[in-house]
Amino acid sequence: MHSLSTHQSLLARLSRGDDQAAWSECFARYRDLILAVARRRGFAGADGDDVLQDVFVELGKALPRFQYDRERGRFRGFLKTITVRMIGRRLRQRGPDPAAGTTQATPEADEGPGAPDPEFEATWEAEWRQYHLRQAMATLRNEVRASDMRVFEDVTQGRREPGQIAAELGLTVNAIHQTKSRMLKRLRELIAAQVLDEG
Repeated sequence: MHSLSTHQSLLARLSRGDDQAAWSECFARYRDLILAVARRRGFAGADGDDVLQDVFVELGKALPRFQYDRERGRFRGFLKTITVRMIGRRLRQRGPDPAAGTTQATPEADEGPGAPDPEFEATWEAEWRQYHLRQAMATLRNEVRASDMRVFEDVTQGRREPGQIAAELGLTVNAIHQTKSRMLKRLRELIAAQVLDEG
């Protein structure tokens, strides 16, 4: 995985507007998150790519004026607001849903502030957690032996029983559980550090 700079440093570089390496890093960080949220809101494939493009165009306009202040809000809220607006804009462009006999617009479709849509909030939170898990797993893969990573993924994803893995590797079941426990602890540390870094 590419080396991530601190989030505050990345935002400062983005605010200058012309740092292509910073924009590449921002895209690499948030692409999957935005696409996953767009998919959950009915924008898959090329439609999801359109939402992604809209979000990054809007970020390009907004970030030079963005002042990072932990007291006033987090970047994740800023990114969510832009994503909400771009999905809302795309929903309005689609027009009415003939099957439902209504428009496809939802509370978050408005350009201005309004009541939060609980469904969208749940979608965003679920994808935000998955985003952090993916980032932490990529870091963990770079930190541990490939054999330990295989053990961890097999056990946590239920692909094989600890006893079966232990027998194949000539280890005790306790050693398998210790590997899993050690790596879960590290994964939690990585996620906590990422969340703290992003403010």
